[in-house]
Amino acid sequence: MATDTVSSASYKPDLTSYIPEPPFQTAILLPRRSSSLPGKSTTSSVIGHPPGPDSLLLNIPQVEGRIYKIHRHFLERESEFFRDLFPLPQGDSKADAVEGKDDDHPIKLVGTTTAEFDSLLRFFYFEMHSDYKPSLDEWMTTLSISTRFIFDKVRERAIAEITARLNSFDPFELIAGANKYDVDQWLTPAYRRIVLRSAIIAEREALSIPFSTSMMLMRARERFWKQYYHHQ
Repeated sequence: MATDTVSSASYKPDLTSYIPEPPFQTAILLPRRSSSLPGKSTTSSVIGHPPGPDSLLLNIPQVEGRIYKIHRHFLERESEFFRDLFPLPQGDSKADAVEGKDDDHPIKLVGTTTAEFDSLLRFFYFEMHSDYKPSLDEWMTTLSISTRFIFDKVRERAIAEITARLNSFDPFELIAGANKYDVDQWLTPAYRRIVLRSAIIAEREALSIPFSTSMMLMRARERFWKQYYHHQ
C-alpha cells in the first residue's frame, strides 16, 4: 500500500465502533521518606544558590549522591507533597536534625533522577523567559517528576505542551506514557493512528503496552480493514 494510513477522501468510518473507550489507569508512585539520616558523602556535589533562611538541601542518591541547594519557596508553593513535608517540627540536637537543613541531612528523593529534577528547576527559574523552549523529551521528564511529587500546575503545563504535538511521538510510546502518568486523553489519538496505519503491529510494539490493549488494537484493526476493503 502506498500510504501509511487510509486516505480520508476515500473512506471515513466512525472509529468509535472499532475502538472502545480507553481505560483510566493509575500508576503514580509517591516517594518514601528515608527513616535514616544520610551521612555526608565525599563524592557529593552541591549545586544551587548560596545558603540562606529559605535554603533547602535535596539529595538525589541514585546518581553520585548529588545535593541540590535550592529555594524551598517553589516546592512549597506548587507541591502538595512538599507542603506536607516542610512543617515537620525542628529539633535542637544533632539527633533531631531536620532533613534538608544542612549537607549532612539532605532530603533524599529516592526514585528521582537528576534529569528529572534539573527539568523541574529549569521550569521554575526560566519558564517566564521567551527563550525557554524545552524539547518534548524534557517536557515528558517534567511530567514524570511533577506527577510523582504532585506539582499539579506544572503537570498541567507539561501535558498541554505534549498534547499540542502528539504526532511527534510514536503511538505506542504515547500509550505507555498515558498509562504511566494517567493522561487518558492521549489514548484515543494513539489508538486511532495504530488502527488506521497500513503496517501491522510488530511484536516489539505489542510487548511495549499491556497485553489487553494489544489484543484490543489487533481486533480493532482486523474489523476496520475488513470493512475498508469491503468498500473498495
